[in-house]
Amino acid sequence: MGKLLLLKRNEMKKKDKKLRVPCYTHVTIKDEDDVFYGMTGDISVGGAFVATFDKLPEEGDIRLSFTLPEDRAISIQVNGRVVWLNSKEQPMSGSLPEGFGVEFTGIPQEEISAINEFIEKRSGKEFVSKS
Repeated sequence: MGKLLLLKRNEMKKKDKKLRVPCYTHVTIKDEDDVFYGMTGDISVGGAFVATFDKLPEEGDIRLSFTLPEDRAISIQVNGRVVWLNSKEQPMSGSLPEGFGVEFTGIPQEEISAINEFIEKRSGKEFVSKS
């Protein structure tokens, strides 16, 4: 299973050419069976890294809720898919805490615009997402 996740992560890195910036905000994660909490480490319009405090989700579909740090008015609600895990037992990266990579799979245009604006402010680069 570890090799499969490593291959998926390498695949995602190649596929995800979207600009990614640091983003530290609390996130609520819901999977089929549970609700738990974490903190984002970085974000792009296509996904994020989430460090978890108590457990790692299984690979599959999840729901994330968080607020962008510089815009408290916009709460982001997004569906996603866990695409790789960084666990103590099978670390993907020694430089990252325990957590997971999530690909956003269902995100409304308003939230895409808010994430784009956040990334532009953080990176100093202006871009247009393909939606």
